Amino acid sequence: MKQCFTLLILGLISIADSTLFAQNSCILVNPGKIFSKQQHKPSPIVKTTYNFDVGATSGREFLIQQDLFDAKGNFKSSGMFSEDGNKKADVKYTYDAANLLTKKEIRLIGKNEKEVYVYAPPGRLHRKELRTKGDTLISYTEYGYDDKGYPTQEVDYRGDKAIQKRIFEDQRNDKGLPTQTCHYALDSVGNKAPGSYPLTVNEYDDQGMILQTTVYNNREKRKMINWVYYKYQLDNDYRIIKRTGFNEEQLEVSRTELSYTDSSVVSVDYKSCGCAAKTSEKLGSNELVFDAFGNVIRERYLNATGAQNKLISRKFDDFGHQTEEQVFLSAEPNKLIKTRRIYEYHLETTVAAKPKK
Repeated sequence: MKQCFTLLILGLISIADSTLFAQNSCILVNPGKIFSKQQHKPSPIVKTTYNFDVGATSGREFLIQQDLFDAKGNFKSSGMFSEDGNKKADVKYTYDAANLLTKKEIRLIGKNEKEVYVYAPPGRLHRKELRTKGDTLISYTEYGYDDKGYPTQEVDYRGDKAIQKRIFEDQRNDKGLPTQTCHYALDSVGNKAPGSYPLTVNEYDDQGMILQTTVYNNREKRKMINWVYYKYQLDNDYRIIKRTGFNEEQLEVSRTELSYTDSSVVSVDYKSCGCAAKTSEKLGSNELVFDAFGNVIRERYLNATGAQNKLISRKFDDFGHQTEEQVFLSAEPNKLIKTRRIYEYHLETTVAAKPKK
């Protein structure tokens, strides 16, 4: 059992789906397996979904999008609607003989424009176009990837002229963890756009635990501007309960403390002075609450004083589909951001799943 916890909990601070933390904020990303005690019922193929939102003007719920699916589970067509109930766009999908999406076309009603998304195997977005209804090209963006499918660049065109290029010089190890990241932009003549473009280098152990992070002022590594190495404290179940970052003088510069219950995990972030005084400042905390299926049913975000900034609550149906989300922002106490989704299925004997109370 402990070995299982080791593989789950010690997987690392990165943006990979299998990891536990977000790279910058150290928020737990995918700890749901820890709390998963039941499995959802196998889901039939969805036939139709109805997506509802709350209007910013009226404050009333309205249908924002309806999606139709074929018997293989592929998008067949979609309709997008305005708050006043009028349709604002139709969406059409095209697939190849291998059942892979090749094109998505959004036709904007009442406008002389349409958006076309072109996909290349195995389903990656290759090109996004803005065209007139008469099919005249206005502008487009092309997307490039490496041989493992990670993005390497995006190029914006106006007509046939390149006006900007965004470069992602990232490298990853065999676990998909980023070992080097550097993003920057080039203008229409190939000059680097104004701004700072630091290079970040990460090193990991064999289990994927991040050992140290080095930040240089640019990709040429002419000047090191930050270096941090990490130490971890684990509990008896091999779960991380503390991660501490130290600078080159071996003084603490950051700390994240984690605590667990049977259905939740709390992450508290601190910024330390990196000095002999060893003082630290609480930055804030986050609490994730899970149901018996490992779904995140509630998220709470608190500031340094413990006051709540944001609360998110969710509901799921018997098949694990999210049916409702409500977001409360403390800065706007009278405003509730609420979305809801209703599912219909291809099997005639299947009743549309209802949100759990």
